[in-house]
Amino acid sequence: MDHSIKTALGIKDVHLELDTNTKEDPITDHGDYIVVHLIQSYPMHCPHCGHLMYKNGFRIVNYHGADLHYKPTIWSIKKQKYLYPATPQCPQTVTKLAPVKDVQYRHHIATSIKQRIMMQLAKNESQTDIADDFSVSDWTVRRVINHLDHVFKPNSHWFPRHIAFDDFRSGRFAPSGMSMILVNIENHRTPWHHSFTPE
Repeated sequence: MDHSIKTALGIKDVHLELDTNTKEDPITDHGDYIVVHLIQSYPMHCPHCGHLMYKNGFRIVNYHGADLHYKPTIWSIKKQKYLYPATPQCPQTVTKLAPVKDVQYRHHIATSIKQRIMMQLAKNESQTDIADDFSVSDWTVRRVINHLDHVFKPNSHWFPRHIAFDDFRSGRFAPSGMSMILVNIENHRTPWHHSFTPE
């Protein structure tokens, strides 16, 4: 694949190439979105015995990729399937599917989009607006925010000298429909947010 095309699409996986054997052009504009036909095939070794696996056809998987010409893209990837039959060295039949470096396992949105959503969260924009900007659902934006919990985990082994607190209706985000927010009065930060059941 041409390096400039990979750069424009945000593809870093060296094994992804444009699929030129499709009936239509490898990059097709469908009006509201663009479909990029890709193929991924390379030698893979059995994770148990290390022998070279047999290529066992292809499986087409669609991923949501970065925008191209201000339109969302769908990466239609023809992924190589692999098979290694049971042998004395490897008593269990092994099947694998070529992984894509640019997409997390069992996810269907490119990592580059999630990274851009994280950067956009620093701005004063609603989740719905951010979702519209990247052609994803607002639940995807919320999952990205929830994933950041381990990065910005508060230190729960100390308390500030002065605490303000208030309860508010949080709807379906809490089992009881109510939540409580605690604020450090000195720096106006909100490191705590808890759900509670009102009496």
